[in-house]
Amino acid sequence: HKSFEPRFKKNVATLIDSLAFGFTHLAHFGLLYRNGNWHLMLVPAVLWILLIFISGLLFNFCKIKTGSIAGAILSHAAFNLVMNYFIFFHLLR
Repeated sequence: HKSFEPRFKKNVATLIDSLAFGFTHLAHFGLLYRNGNWHLMLVPAVLWILLIFISGLLFNFCKIKTGSIAGAILSHAAFNLVMNYFIFFHLLR
């Protein structure tokens, strides 16, 4: 995030950073390697990128409010914990 701030306003840097965060998580959902080929499931991929983009904005907000990256790390860990809980204890039962 800090590398974008000298070139862009803080809000634009936050949007770029959150969008990059969303795209880096595309491999978790929406992009499949099957039968030797990559397949993009467009609708799930777009929804996933949007969810992770919003999460990135939330993590940035937590970093700003706590004045430390620890706020973003803790909120990311909580997000992952809740997401895994619902996947493994509710969706896959």
